[in-house]
Order: sequence, then structure tokens, then C-alpha cells
Amino acid sequence: MIKLKDKIGDDFVVFGSAPLYLLGVVDFNGFINDLDVFIKNISVVPEDATPVTFHKNQEQKLYKIIIDDLAVDMGSYWPGYDGILNNIFFSPIKVDGFKFANLDVVYNGPII
Repeated sequence: MIKLKDKIGDDFVVFGSAPLYLLGVVDFNGFINDLDVFIKNISVVPEDATPVTFHKNQEQKLYKIIIDDLAVDMGSYWPGYDGILNNIFFSPIKVDGFKFANLDVVYNGPII
């Protein structure tokens, strides 16, 4: 995550499976498939990132980069999801200087 911070700064929140492993909700088997991060400002997305759509919805884009063979998917605000994404961004759990999604906030948010 330090290499990610070097690449995009520290204004991001990790969500997806990583917080589930961190908080013991899902047993960690020693392998992370990918890292999902929420960013407020897409201007931090590196130029070499590949844009992909979420469920083929053109309004829901992710930006993919690879760091040390780990896929990192960065997403920003999507139309209609401003509220839950603000809650995720402003209510994180902080561990070793990194922000992770608060599972209570995610659990009470809409299903994407």
C-alpha cells in the first residue's frame, strides 16, 4: 500500500475484501486477489491506468493499475451513490496510517 500511496497520495479509502480480512470477517488465506480503493478526485488516477466499467455501466467506471502483480481498482463518485461514498470516505477505520472502509457504514449502505 505504500507504493500505492506513492503513486496516488493518501486521500483514498480501501474497501472490498481487504477490510473484511483486516477485521476478521473473512479468513485470510494469505492471498489478496485485488485491492479496491475509493478516491474522491479522479485527477490522482495515474495516466497509465486502464478505465473499465462496472457491470458494463458507462457511468460506473473503475481505473485499474498493477503494482507488484497486484491489480488495484480505483473508483470515484458514481451518479446516485454520492451519499454512501461520502459516508465511506468520511467514516473510515484507520490502521497504520491507511484508511479502510468502516463495515458498519458499508453494511447500511445501498447494494451496488
